[in-house]
Amino acid sequence: MTNVKPIIKSIEIEAPRERVWETIFGKGNYSILADEFLKGATAGGNWSLRNKIKFGDFSNSGLIGEVTEIVPWEVLTIKYTGIFEGESGCYESEDTKMIIDTVEKYIF
Repeated sequence: MTNVKPIIKSIEIEAPRERVWETIFGKGNYSILADEFLKGATAGGNWSLRNKIKFGDFSNSGLIGEVTEIVPWEVLTIKYTGIFEGESGCYESEDTKMIIDTVEKYIF
């Protein structure tokens, strides 16, 4: 992809960053947050380095991401590597090329 501009969003939360981290990434919590953006959204996997996570929806399709950086209570980075539908993952289709190597980063 060329000429892609980053999307940067930030919010200030008056709470200890440990509490904010656990609220977002604690067991089962990310799906609650994601559901606010897309009903039925899920995140399958765990938040550990090099772990693959499936970010899906009610139709059992979505994005495959890899945790590429994690420092608890400081930063978590996800690099998107593919898409999935059902149990099948795809890493080379035209649709995949649109998202491959995009990054989502949380800084606390």
